[in-house]
Amino acid sequence: MVTLLRKPPCLIFVLLAVASSMQPCIHEAASVPCYFIFGDSMVDSGNNNRLSTSAKVNYPPYGIDFPAGPTGRFTNGKTLADIITEHLGLKDYIQPFATATESEMMIGVNYASGSSGIRDEAGSNLGSHVGFNQQLNNHQVTISSLTKTLNDSTSAHLNQCLYTVGIGSNDYINDYFLPCSATSTQYTPDEFAGVLIDQLFEANQDIARCWSKKDCLVWFRSNWLHSKFNCFIWQEW
Repeated sequence: MVTLLRKPPCLIFVLLAVASSMQPCIHEAASVPCYFIFGDSMVDSGNNNRLSTSAKVNYPPYGIDFPAGPTGRFTNGKTLADIITEHLGLKDYIQPFATATESEMMIGVNYASGSSGIRDEAGSNLGSHVGFNQQLNNHQVTISSLTKTLNDSTSAHLNQCLYTVGIGSNDYINDYFLPCSATSTQYTPDEFAGVLIDQLFEANQDIARCWSKKDCLVWFRSNWLHSKFNCFIWQEW
């Protein structure tokens, strides 16, 4: 079931500001056993560090207010995913796929990559990145790894996990709106927004069918998509 909540586009910034100002909840036990993160620089926690790209931030002043210092997060402190992790009551921040160990994967994996978009073309002008399709492939690698430990309990474990997908701005700023972009000659703005919506939902349905029957929070990182569809999407499977 997909529920569209009609809200002003500016509400997302209000929610981020409120979330950032809240203190982490203290839980006796985590509300979910694991958390999987897909997206771009808004939630990347270090997957670009070893890539050949200008979208790399594993140096000061990035991370100056984060306990571990510069980690590859595109911020001075915590990302939105870090704040969500705290409020879920998980014992540690979710590690990037690039460096996550099998034991760390038990509580989730962060697949996000700065400069990535819904489409593979997005962000290629900045160098290498882990596109959304590859992030989904990396999740399959994680599932295979978890199966070695959990065996027949893998599905039950994943059924309780939370997934978030936050992506879309690079499809515009690092593809569609670039000078001489082939994408902008192929699609009108309305057509391109529709292509992105269709591809994003197809990917999320693949996650639901293959691995999880829990919840997925999807937020669009594009002013055009916000102004066109004017909605948040909470998708429950």
